[in-house]
Amino acid sequence: MHARLLLSFLCLLSAPLHAQVVVVDDQAGAGVDFTNLQEAIDGSADGSILLIRPGSYHTSVTFKVEYRSLTLIGDEAAGPVVLLNSIVIGNIESDQRVVVRGMQTFRLEVRNCSGNVWIEDLRGNSMLVKDSEQVALVGCRFGDESITSGMAVNASTAAVLECDGLGSKGIDGDIEPYSGLPLPGGPGGPAFFSLGGAATFLGGNHFHGGPGGKGLEADAFHDCSDGGNGGVALQVGGYPDASAVLNGGLLEGGAAGLGGAGCADGVAGAESGVEAGSVLADLGGPHRFFRMSAPVREGEDLEMKFTAQPGDRALVLASATPGMLFRPGMQGVLLVDQPGRLLGPVRVRADGSLRVRLLMPDLAAQVEGRVLYATAAFVDASGRFLLGGSSTTVVLDSVF
Repeated sequence: MHARLLLSFLCLLSAPLHAQVVVVDDQAGAGVDFTNLQEAIDGSADGSILLIRPGSYHTSVTFKVEYRSLTLIGDEAAGPVVLLNSIVIGNIESDQRVVVRGMQTFRLEVRNCSGNVWIEDLRGNSMLVKDSEQVALVGCRFGDESITSGMAVNASTAAVLECDGLGSKGIDGDIEPYSGLPLPGGPGGPAFFSLGGAATFLGGNHFHGGPGGKGLEADAFHDCSDGGNGGVALQVGGYPDASAVLNGGLLEGGAAGLGGAGCADGVAGAESGVEAGSVLADLGGPHRFFRMSAPVREGEDLEMKFTAQPGDRALVLASATPGMLFRPGMQGVLLVDQPGRLLGPVRVRADGSLRVRLLMPDLAAQVEGRVLYATAAFVDASGRFLLGGSSTTVVLDSVF
């Protein structure tokens, strides 16, 4: 009962009263406000929630979200939401916030943002965060072994939790056009690169360096060439010096590229690489996972999933507003501001799993939707208070 009362209170506070839900569908029909996603972004009031129905969306160059607070939530329980172009989130002011959850794109860029940007369940080829202060990436998947694959945080403060990243594939060996000499396979790229003074917290991620390119096979006119080296899973460096804090997860170097017959294979990539002057601190893990379902309508169950350690007791700290507070002593980062306790403590099962459902209350009259941010916390068997994963959800009026 207390959890439901607190959730009702948070739902009332999580967005200004004039916030509205805007329905986007690639097919016109009853209840659809826009069929063009960029027009929906540009034409919606500040603070709006864009409910994006399953379909494919395109624009002339890139989708852009700038100078405003918006929530873009894909209704992927009903089918995939695919953005056929890249999406750029830029110039979000310190009093603004952007949430993007539940869709596929080609490339994500977050640039010049002093306000909070929260990206969750986004899938794509590559990701860049540059010159931004409060960026959370949760449960994202980037990389397909193309030459542009991978994730990078440059001159920014970011928390990257429970993401999968794959580095770019090295270019296969070829003939140098001017000299006519055989070229070796190129090196694979890093799955994740923290550079340019970036400060990054990494929890529970799976990063896999890109594979080296294949060497050239000999023929009647050219010799063979060596295979390329595999890419490093996690690279920390660049100018100025960068820092990263790692807790749990899995780092795998990229596979060595095969040399042409009679030539050498490349060397498999390392798990991590740290350039002189930069810092990679490993807290030793394990990371404790947490996710919430989204979106959820009033009268439906909000599902929370935890993966932790046997004997842990789980809590959920929730808020109407996001935050970012690194707490290495608690093995995590708090991604909510002034949180209240939404759930717990609840004991984790012997296999380390826990699943909880909370019934969503009705929203207040004239309130169409609300955004809720949460970070999971845990008390382990020794009594230590630890932070785990974070997640956001959108609570909608049942008419949507």
